Amino acid sequence: MKDYLFYTVYDAQEYEKMIKDLERCFRSSPEYRKWLSTIKRDVCAATGLTYDEDNAPIEIHHYHKTLYDICQSVIDYFLDNQLPLNVLYLSFVVFDLHMSGCVTYVPLLHCIHKMLHENQDQVLMKYPSIEENIIHEKSNMENILDYHKDMLLNHFKLEK
Repeated sequence: MKDYLFYTVYDAQEYEKMIKDLERCFRSSPEYRKWLSTIKRDVCAATGLTYDEDNAPIEIHHYHKTLYDICQSVIDYFLDNQLPLNVLYLSFVVFDLHMSGCVTYVPLLHCIHKMLHENQDQVLMKYPSIEENIIHEKSNMENILDYHKDMLLNHFKLEK
């Protein structure tokens, strides 16, 4: 194994930093932009305003599980399975989860997206159409994680 490719999390502070590093790595990647280009995000689920007709910029809100939560789940899976950690590899796993339909999301205007993070209950009462327009996950996250565990173990000849 090439030990210099991987590192270990020793405490809660490093764990938190790794989650944020993974989230940042994924958000800034061309792979994230690729995923964004493949999903339906031309109409705000709350207001019905569109990018084409209203010139309204639409953002994606990860629903139920935020991107932070997804990154944390991936890291937890790797830790639980005693797999080595590498943010670039983990970013690839997060990308695969997105492209495989394991992510629930909803398209929203920037202001509605921000409001939803600040006071979800109030925003959902004001815009009930948000929950009606959620694009639900289509695949099981566990299958994708198992696939990447096997790939990592086989490629680097790691022992379980």
